[in-house]
Amino acid sequence: MALKPKHRTFRGIGLVEVLITLVVLAVGILGIAKLQTTLVRSGSDTKSRAVGLHLAQEKLEDLRSFSRTLPVEDADGNPISWSAATQKAYSHIQGEINDTETGCSTACEGGTITAGQHTRSDTTYTLMWEVENYCDANPCASTPTYPEYADYKRVRVRVNWSDQAGQQHVTLEGVINPVQPSDTTRVVQDPAPLHDRPKVRHDPGDPPEIVPVDVGDNVNKETTKPLPEVSQTAGSQRVTVDVVTFDTEANEQDCPGGDCIGRREQFISVSCSCQLAGSGQALPASHLVWEAPEENEDGDLVGGELADEVFTRAAEEEVSKPVGCLEGEASCSNPNGLTFVTPGSSQDPLCRRCCWNHHDADSSGNVYDPTLASSAYTGGGDHKHYDSDGNLASSDGDVYVEACRFKRVEGLLHLWRDWRLQTVTVVPGAYLTNNLSSYQGYIGNYIDAYIDNTGQVTGVAKPSNTSPTESGVFAENLPQSGSSQLLARGLYIDAVDDSDYFSDLQSLAAAGETVRDKVPFYEFNVTKLANWISGAGGVITQEGMDGGNGSWAVLRGTEPFQGQTIYLSVTDDQIQDEERDHLTEQVGYWVFAKTSGSILNEADDVIGEYGVAPSVGTQLQTVDLQTSYSDPVIVTSYRQPATGDRPAVTRIANIAASSFDVRLQNPGDLHGPTTSDVYYIVMEAGAHTLPGSIPVEAGTVPSDQTNHAGAWDTGLMETVSTTHGYSAPVVLGQVQSSNDTRWSTFWSRSDHSRGDPPDSTPIYMGKHVGEDDDAARVQETLGYILIESGSGTINAVPWEAALGPDSIEGIDNESGGPFSYTVGIELNGSGVDVTNEAIVDESLWENQYSRGLATGQTEGATADVYAYLNVSTSGMIGVPPIDPNDAVMNSGGGLSRTIITVGCVDCVGVSGEFLKGPKGEGEKVNFSHVEMSVSWGGGACIVETQGQSMSYSCEVPTDTSVTVTPSVSPSDHIVCPASLTVNSGDFGVSGADFTVYKGLSSCP
Repeated sequence: MALKPKHRTFRGIGLVEVLITLVVLAVGILGIAKLQTTLVRSGSDTKSRAVGLHLAQEKLEDLRSFSRTLPVEDADGNPISWSAATQKAYSHIQGEINDTETGCSTACEGGTITAGQHTRSDTTYTLMWEVENYCDANPCASTPTYPEYADYKRVRVRVNWSDQAGQQHVTLEGVINPVQPSDTTRVVQDPAPLHDRPKVRHDPGDPPEIVPVDVGDNVNKETTKPLPEVSQTAGSQRVTVDVVTFDTEANEQDCPGGDCIGRREQFISVSCSCQLAGSGQALPASHLVWEAPEENEDGDLVGGELADEVFTRAAEEEVSKPVGCLEGEASCSNPNGLTFVTPGSSQDPLCRRCCWNHHDADSSGNVYDPTLASSAYTGGGDHKHYDSDGNLASSDGDVYVEACRFKRVEGLLHLWRDWRLQTVTVVPGAYLTNNLSSYQGYIGNYIDAYIDNTGQVTGVAKPSNTSPTESGVFAENLPQSGSSQLLARGLYIDAVDDSDYFSDLQSLAAAGETVRDKVPFYEFNVTKLANWISGAGGVITQEGMDGGNGSWAVLRGTEPFQGQTIYLSVTDDQIQDEERDHLTEQVGYWVFAKTSGSILNEADDVIGEYGVAPSVGTQLQTVDLQTSYSDPVIVTSYRQPATGDRPAVTRIANIAASSFDVRLQNPGDLHGPTTSDVYYIVMEAGAHTLPGSIPVEAGTVPSDQTNHAGAWDTGLMETVSTTHGYSAPVVLGQVQSSNDTRWSTFWSRSDHSRGDPPDSTPIYMGKHVGEDDDAARVQETLGYILIESGSGTINAVPWEAALGPDSIEGIDNESGGPFSYTVGIELNGSGVDVTNEAIVDESLWENQYSRGLATGQTEGATADVYAYLNVSTSGMIGVPPIDPNDAVMNSGGGLSRTIITVGCVDCVGVSGEFLKGPKGEGEKVNFSHVEMSVSWGGGACIVETQGQSMSYSCEVPTDTSVTVTPSVSPSDHIVCPASLTVNSGDFGVSGADFTVYKGLSSCP
């Protein structure tokens, strides 16, 4: 049988399988694609984040790369801003990020990389940062004010950018300390053993500006700058002194190209205005302590060094004692640990700590000045505090002036004990150029004597041609004509708390050890610690009117007060014509031998002041006064620099208790007057009496009529009846309102002739407009000051008031220069006024007049070459001013003063150098530790006042008899008749103070 073939069934891939396969394959491929995209995006995100993080790190390091702690200052002493500075500073670092964290809400500053957008790898990043300042270990309550800076800064740097996922950011935080990277690099590259300090190079200063003092073993000590840095805010003044001790034979490897610093010290002194505020917890004085030497194996003393004992804000280091607030504060709290003043204060940032802490809890304990006498303390143990007029502050709320000394220790400022001035040496400007070694030797000898005599230095002779010398005068080097700049250098030595300190030093010296470097002395130039002034001060007013067209007086030239001369002229309005020829006129004046100062009455109350407003133009300029007045009267004088300058009158407006506004106006407003100085006197309205029983009064009167060319009669003037009686009145006046925009100026006359000045009551005064066609004016207020002709001193500043001769002509009459008056006091072209605001040693220089420029005239016995230098040795501002008429030296807490006078003033047949007293019957003056050669007219009385023995003799004319006592016991005296001469060879004072009374027939 035939077999049938078996049929096979063949099946292919169906569509379904294909579709499934495709789906699986697609899913896989899509997954792979998705993975690839994610990998690419992740790589991009990582790169962007790395770039952002790198930018943040770069900025943080950029902030740390500052080259100095504080900014460089501009020519005016202000810190240069971050944006303008080429050297970026630690204190520049600041910033705050806004609430949305998209940028800076306040300027982000510091380093060289700016905030804002930065493009890196095609991505735009936004850079910002914020800074938090820390004082000690806590955030500062407010931003430290220059020149203070935070102890460290906490910085948060943020970088924003956008990508496909949206907004991204990175944040980096760090801490920045006020240590320059270059300093840390030096330590890292050349690490010293743990017991050694890092070596820092010092480039010594150039003598004579900087004087290095040899302290032994090739080590010198000097200031780092020719002068202390002096800066001033509206309410206080700061003096910064930097002192280094350095090795002059350091090897090149340690300090390449210079000497190695062994010790650097910085001191900051500030003057402040405070008020008593009860008691509280406050810091005692940080100070130096002595770490005693030890015996070596041979039994010799070795070592011994000074150490800083500082007190901080820790409660256990504070003590209960009186405290103070800044003047004007209703209340205040403990500021210790803070280096700033609350916003709005015009005083130095350190003044809050100064006012609060600078008090003593116990006069026998740790005090700010261990040298003060017991009489300088209150019953409660605090040293006494005084206001600027010498009045004792005793009740809460009483205002007082204060000065504090801070020392920087390990980067922080600590309130330190007061400076202790030992000696001041005054030299002509060029002296140290040729005599440096002599002066250096003197300082070295003084320090050695300080060690040998346990801090009591006597008998150390100053170099020749310096002052004050043993004879109290310059032997030579001062010209008899022209001028010579005087420089002053001070030596200060800190007190050290340890009864064995001096005996240890003496033992170390006996063993051959160097000990000068163990004496905390500081020598530097103190000349800049004065406010240098130019010229004198005062005002002038034309009295009478000889010329028919009207005129007024102006000060003339760039320096209107020179020597004993006032330079002035009269000018007129130039409205009708250009010429300013004028008949001779009389001008009254009241001038002071100082640019600015207070005017006191017989009771030493402030009744006025004088000063100068610089660079006054046609726009109102505010003049701030030293004192607040109930009813101030203001008189001004314009200084016209050059003959060709257009005429100007001064206009006064907006008179307030402690300020007024002034501007210049050209008559008729035809031309622009030349911007220049305006001198002024301000006085409280009312009748007063100056020291020496000189009458003076001030007041105002309304003026609704106006004199002008052709109308000078008294019917258009006002009359003023005086309170005092005057035999020779000087009338000074001012249109002291600006009710009318048109010009007018003050004038006065007698009742019988328009050409004569006032000479009796009533006084006629008014305003005039010269040749102005439009003579009508609205009512103005006239201010006037009347003073009896005479002279005297106020606050030790000579003054003179008088009516000058009828000799002052018009501007166009000047041929060889301005016209002039000769006065009886010296109005030197330059001088120095040392006040309690220019303090490095906290000396109370207030009310003392120091002259830094000696001038002379070749007139034999009438030559006037002199210099005053008033010094407080106590270093405390909490003592009253020295009264020039005070008969007792060292009163009020240990103050002493040396008065140097070189030359001859009002001499009677005597030439050469001598010391003089003030002029006037019964006046007296103190001289301390000097010999003298002096001659004057009138009788004189010499009294020893300090319980010391002294001997002297008087040489008198042959026709006058006098009893001469060769040796006088304490409190005895001798009366010498007219033309007394006490020669330096015959009259010696050693360790004794004495008083000279002039013009007395018997001693008090």
